[in-house]
Amino acid sequence: MNAPAVLKLGAEKLEFPTTFVGHPTQVELEVINGGRAEARFEVVAVQGPFLAEPGGPQRISGTSTQAVKVTFNPPSSGWHVGHLDIVLQDETVRVELRGEGKQPPPCVPTSCVRATFDPTTGECHREVRPDGVPCESENKCLVDTVCLDGVCQGSQRDCRPKNACYEASCNPAIGCEEIPVVDSCEQPEDPCKEAICDLETGECVVVDREDYSECGPTNCKEQNVCIGGVCTRIEGQTDGRPCLHACGEGGICLDGECWRPEGRLLSESWQRELPSRHPGLVAAVDLRGYLYWVECPLGEACSLVSVSPNGFERFRQLLSSEIARDSKLLLQGSQIVVWSSAGLQTIQDQGDPGWGRSAEDLGSEVGLSCPCELVDLIDDGDGDLVVLLRWSGGTALRWLSRSQGTGRALVRLAGDARPALASDGEGAVFSIELEGDKSRLVARRKGEVEWAVEVGPTARILAALPSRVFVAHDDSLEARLAKTGSASWTRPHAPLDLVASNQHVFVLEQPGPRLVVLAPSDGEEKASYPLTGIAATSTLALRAEDRAVLLVERGLPTRAWWLEEIDAEGQRTYACELPDARPGRSWAFLPATDVSARLVILNEEESIRTFFAPRLGTPPYGWTAERGSLARAGRPGP
Repeated sequence: MNAPAVLKLGAEKLEFPTTFVGHPTQVELEVINGGRAEARFEVVAVQGPFLAEPGGPQRISGTSTQAVKVTFNPPSSGWHVGHLDIVLQDETVRVELRGEGKQPPPCVPTSCVRATFDPTTGECHREVRPDGVPCESENKCLVDTVCLDGVCQGSQRDCRPKNACYEASCNPAIGCEEIPVVDSCEQPEDPCKEAICDLETGECVVVDREDYSECGPTNCKEQNVCIGGVCTRIEGQTDGRPCLHACGEGGICLDGECWRPEGRLLSESWQRELPSRHPGLVAAVDLRGYLYWVECPLGEACSLVSVSPNGFERFRQLLSSEIARDSKLLLQGSQIVVWSSAGLQTIQDQGDPGWGRSAEDLGSEVGLSCPCELVDLIDDGDGDLVVLLRWSGGTALRWLSRSQGTGRALVRLAGDARPALASDGEGAVFSIELEGDKSRLVARRKGEVEWAVEVGPTARILAALPSRVFVAHDDSLEARLAKTGSASWTRPHAPLDLVASNQHVFVLEQPGPRLVVLAPSDGEEKASYPLTGIAATSTLALRAEDRAVLLVERGLPTRAWWLEEIDAEGQRTYACELPDARPGRSWAFLPATDVSARLVILNEEESIRTFFAPRLGTPPYGWTAERGSLARAGRPGP
């Protein structure tokens, strides 16, 4: 007679090796028949991210061993537990299952690098293809691409428009694209005629402007509109007609004045809650009205975020963890520069990553004894970025190619340098350098000194134009000629902030405070505007060549923030109240193609709020409030 079957398992629980997500591992569970008779077993249940095979009833001959293959396929990182129920003859036995899952490291192949992940070692093995091998770049703006040092590189695609009505540019995602040119034709003097570009022929043709287009003063007393290509003045009863109120839409004519039910309250455009408090948040806006800021949710990586004028998100690009925190922004052409003390990183205005350099790299590359930090950064207006580096041995200025980040000139300073740098927008860079008990204002071009003059110990640069550099002292404002450094004029009042155009200089000064309008050539006071009440301003910015705007906190009749515009004659052209707003730091947001401008503020560091604001004046559009008009990085404007 045959001995009965005796079934048992080779283990009471199974421990799996570290398993990477997407790369399952397998462990065998032995079923042992210690008797001589044939027996039966069956896996009846498996719980957790595990799989057992073979399935269904199985037969095992006497005195033999058979394997059940158990697979662990973790869906995410972390520890995973489960169990397997197996019936041995008529007895159900439970086997505990346990394994740790991990996310594999990045292992993305490119056209010039073969990348293979080895789940047994947890490493990504990369093999760089030889230089000169043809490759296909994701950047559609490159042609004749070959591999060089593991990167697919090539020549820039030449995009040419089909006629003068278009401008051609290259989009890395799709290649060449044509965009109709705005204002490509010289406009006639007749306000009821306009020149448009024929998209087929590329020629400019003059046509009548649309009927009822404004051609002169249009208010609640008179209208000057185009009818049949002729400017026509209409007078008479205007009550009930829509009118454009300075503080927003919804105006109605009443007794010859534009009346608005909401009064002087600005209308809100859109609002966006931030994922965490951003006490140091700064933003910037480009000529098309696209807004950019760095967003750092708690416990997550920082990203550069861009939205359209209407608040729709355009892109969100991850940033280097070292550079992102407490970062600042600089917009130049189609490139956004994100920088902090740790270095700088560039992003294209469509969201594509550019180049980046750390402060350590910038310093060690030229033999500085790092650790190094980046103290300030500007654009010189002639194709280069200029960074102010500080390290244990002193300070230095470095010129970098704006397009590639490659190093150009280096200047080691004899002493320390006081931020901020400034530029005339035409290649000259101005700095105030401290050596012993002396302070010097120095002008350099591509690293070479053009002139240097001694200034007071408290001097700081406020702004620069191609004609003059404006320097603040504790008790005065000084203008110097940008080409020679010679003294131009001095004003005996303490400047709090300054914005300048080629025609006017707007200065917020003490005592007062008050806003004064000066002539750039000789500092003559043309006009002034007193600030009353609390008179605290978080913004002084250039709106156009002949006007400036203030964001002012008033205490009467109730405490509130107001947006005010002051023209070159010292007249307030409008004053509009922000409803229930508490700006932490503010920016003006002026899309060049929109009927209404927008004021953008960081509201108590927790949300971004935008309001429709009056659009008056001509470009430049856009500014950030952190450093006045941004004239230190070139001419006023973005």
